[in-house]
Parts: sequence; C-alpha cells; structure tokens
Amino acid sequence: MAGQPAFIHYDSKEREIFLSQVGNFTPAEREIFHKLCRMWEPEISYNRFSAAIFSNSANAKSDLAKLLDKLKAERHGLITTVMQNGERIPQGIVVCEQGELIFYVKLVEELMTDVQETPTSPLPSQERLAELGFPPPGEYLVDTTFEELALRYSAKAVQGPGILRITLPGGGAYLVSEGQVKRFVTLAIAQAQGFFQSPSLLAAMAALKNASLMDMKRQLNGRVPDFWLDTAERMLKHRKQLETHRKVTIPQGFFSLMAFIAGFITQQVEQAKNAKKADQERRTDLRTLAEHVKEHPGFAMPDKDFAEKIMSFKEKYGDDYSAFRDEFEQTYVIPESGKNLPPVLHVEGHYIHSVNLHTFFLSRINRLSPELMKIYISLMTAYIKRGGKLDEPLFTSPESFENDIAEKVRIEDSLLYQLLQKPQTVAEAIIIASKQSSRVRSVEDMKLILASFFYPDKIKFKELALIFALDVREIYQHAFLRLSILRQIVTRLTGKHESFQRQFSEHVQKLYGNIARQGGSVESAEKRLGDAGGAPDDPEMIPSRPERTAESQGSSGRHQRTSRGSSKPQKAASKSATGAKAEIKKIPKHYSRTEQDSAWKQFSKVVKK
Repeated sequence: MAGQPAFIHYDSKEREIFLSQVGNFTPAEREIFHKLCRMWEPEISYNRFSAAIFSNSANAKSDLAKLLDKLKAERHGLITTVMQNGERIPQGIVVCEQGELIFYVKLVEELMTDVQETPTSPLPSQERLAELGFPPPGEYLVDTTFEELALRYSAKAVQGPGILRITLPGGGAYLVSEGQVKRFVTLAIAQAQGFFQSPSLLAAMAALKNASLMDMKRQLNGRVPDFWLDTAERMLKHRKQLETHRKVTIPQGFFSLMAFIAGFITQQVEQAKNAKKADQERRTDLRTLAEHVKEHPGFAMPDKDFAEKIMSFKEKYGDDYSAFRDEFEQTYVIPESGKNLPPVLHVEGHYIHSVNLHTFFLSRINRLSPELMKIYISLMTAYIKRGGKLDEPLFTSPESFENDIAEKVRIEDSLLYQLLQKPQTVAEAIIIASKQSSRVRSVEDMKLILASFFYPDKIKFKELALIFALDVREIYQHAFLRLSILRQIVTRLTGKHESFQRQFSEHVQKLYGNIARQGGSVESAEKRLGDAGGAPDDPEMIPSRPERTAESQGSSGRHQRTSRGSSKPQKAASKSATGAKAEIKKIPKHYSRTEQDSAWKQFSKVVKK
C-alpha cells in the first residue's frame, strides 16, 4: 500500500485546484472532501466521519455518496461496505492517489460483497473489472496457481494487501484479495449452491451422480470437499452434453466456477494428504529422538549429546528445524496439565526418559550411599577423637545431620540432588514403573514401594538419613572400631563410649519420633513386602542395601554375636507365624482390568494431595 496521498497536505486553495482538475464538484461536496483530508486514514470509519458531518446538513449523507461516486469514477476513492444481519451497510471510506493499489483491492472486495449479498452475482475477475471500466494494472496482479492458493488458504498468518490472479483452465481469471482467500472460497461454494437452485441444473446433477433429488439437496447444503470435487469434475466432464441439452439452463460463469472448485479442492485434498504424511513422519522423528534418550547408556543423556542427536535432523527440516525442536520440547519435555513427569525429563543439564527415571533414581542412591557412609565414618572418627567437640554440630541433632547430608548430596551428585527436590516427579516415575512391573500386582504392593522414600498417602520424601541408610549408631560403631585398641580402652574407661552410644541412640529415637508423628515407618520396602506376603523381591523396584566396607562388615558381625541370645525366640515366633499362615488358606482375589485401572486412578489422586 502507498502512503498518504499528496493532496491531503495541500492548503485549501491547492486542494480546490486539485478538485477542479479531477471533476465537477458542488460546494458541499468540496467541503466534505476537505474534511476527509483532515480526517484521513488508509480507511476512514464511515460511522465516525458521518457523525462529524451529518449533524451540520440534512443533505450531507447524499452529498458524501455523490462525492465518492465521482472520486470512484476517477479511481481516487470509494465507500466500502459490509453485510450485517442480511443488510449491506457502509463500513469505511477510502481516499487515495489515482489508481492506487488500495483502490483495486477494495474494488475486488466490494465485488465479493456483491456475491455475498446476491450469490448469483459474478465473482471478481479481470473481465468483470474491465466491464465496470476499471481494468487493473498488470503490475498489481500476482499470478497464483491452485497449489499456491490452497497453501494461502491454510496459512495461519494474515496475508498482506495485494490481488491474486487465478487463471482458469477454460479461460478467464478470477481475482482474489490476498487477505480474503478463505472468504473467496466460501463465496464460490455459496455461488455454486445458488446455481444449483435451478431445477433443471439440479436434475442434471442428480442424473449424472445417479442419485435422488432429495439426496442432492441435502448434500448441497454442506461443504464436504469430496462431494464438491466430484460434482465439479462431473459437470466439467459432461460440459458439452449439458450445454447442448435443451432442458438444462446453464448460468453465466457456471463452468468457470466449476473449474475453480475442482482445481482448488484437488490441491487442498492433495496438500491434506501430504500434510498428514509429513505429520506422521515428523511424529516418528520425535519418537526416534525420545528413543535415543531412552537407550542412552546410564539413562542420563547430557545436553551436549542431546544437541548432537537433534542437530542430525536440521538438514532434513531446514527452515522448519526450530519448529521441530520446539515441538519436541512441547510434546516430550513439558509435562501434560495436571502432571509433573513429562515423557522426557530435563534436569541439571541431562535428559532422562520417564521409563528409566525410577531405575536411574535408585541406582544413584545405591551408588552414593556407601560413599556417604565412608565420608561420615571418617567425620565421626575425627569427632570421637576430639571428644565430641567439633566446630560444626554435625552429629548433635537429626536436623543438623539432615542438612549436612543434603549439602553433600548436592556436591557429590547434583543431578540426584535436583531429583530430590522433585518429589511429585519421582513419585510419578515410581507409579509408572510399578504399573509396568509384573511383580507389583496391586496398589498395596506399590504403596510399599513408595514407602521406601515417601510418607504414607502424601508425596513428601522421608529424611535423607533413611533414604541413604545412614544410621548414626552404625556410623559410630564403624568409627569406634577404627580407633586404636588403646584409644578404645581409654574411651570405654572414661565413660565416653557409653556417652556416645546414648547420644546417638537419642539421636535416632528423635528421628524416628519425627517420622512416626507424620505416619511414616522406618521399615524398608523389602521387609514390608515380605511381611505382607507380597511379591518376591524385585531388584528393579526395591532399593538395595548399600555395600559396606570390610571394616563395616566386621563391625556388623560383632553386633550379630552380641545379639544371638534373642535369636531363638525370634525363630520360634517366625515358626509360629508360618504355621498360622499354613492353617489359613488364602484365596487370591482376581480383579478386572477396569477395577485395576480404577484403583490406580484413585491412588494417583491420593498421592497428589
């Protein structure tokens, strides 16, 4: 579009001279023109302008119409209209340089409104504009194929101003305002529906389709592409037969319209097929990328490796590569509404597939736990050597110990640390793994698995000391055995050994008390599953006990020897319990798939509280 016309910057005298050169205008029309120049916009609101002038003169509306008719004849402007509640009303006023592009664009759009008002009116065409005395300059027309038109039809972005010329196979060319392709296609179908209101033409179509008149009337009211494509192709195929038939009246422009509908819908259908194929291929590529993450050794793919994988698709998608990358993010990395775990989790510079997250989480805990045990045994050794007087009160309270564990996890394994900040995400991963495990057969079994890490019926991690199996009493025993024999004797004789044991027993009792108040248990998932008569131990589902050092194992052996006196009653109790179980024959209850799915849904609601 051009900018402001030069005449709006003229003074009154220069503008009068301009009007005299353009045509013969009355004083009232001249005054209206001056006001149009003062209120100029690319398209002036008709209501706003009329409100400014109609109050001053009873004939202002008529004078405005006459002025614009004269300007239109000289290609300097026109009134634009719109259909509203079945009535055609003025919408805007365009005033421009002579024969400017905007004039022809608005003229084409007015011809489209003619069809909207009266469906049998001619659609905009080069011939129609020539008949009206406004042949468009060739430089304003953009030759457009049906393929390009179909692409513009489906484009989401609003097209700029311009006029598209669609050359028809049988001759002639339709003109379409570039910003109103969808409107033009809608009007073309509406015009075809109007043409087929002719009884003779409707009967001819029904005969060619071997269908009833009622069925044809019903389908004509719709916009099913297959119907209109078949109709247009049949009409064009039997054109000579129809033109020579004495009882069939063919409206002017009918076959041009059929050629347009056939050409446009053919391309639209073809593009829909291609788009579907491309979409399927794109989805396959996205799944392939997710599979690369899933199959990555160690389950956690670093950002660098992921960037290399996704970059391999850049050549294939070209300019669309950024959109492909964004689609992977939206589809796989961002969780669905109401969920915390996406198909691919991006955390701490790594991508982890959701199906691997539970196994990855357990493996990192089992790897880090013995390392933490070694660290704390060393710190405990230094602590007791100094008589329990360290600058940092590490072992003086469960809270201090918990905070220190968290800090060491952050330093030793920042990825695991970040996962421990996402209890909802980890819980969802455990639920997914539980549902897929053949050894976890019920919601109750899965609750036992969650109990290894979470408090009952809520998604809150238990204390890190429990998750990493760091019992300060055990740590103390290992540290004590690392002392020299002489220091051990001195520690016992001075009462320090008994004092430390009491201190750490109180420490653990306080920890367990906090857990009990929140409804938790310190029992392992492995033990609870066994007590419940559940499934055999599943190494993929139950965290393993961290490996201890040879020194730790020796210490454990001593503790076992000191507790042998209580082994017989435990065995007797176990035998009694086994006998009781043998007496009561358990009949397993089988649940339908619907009942199982319902149970999982109910459980998921509970754990999200």
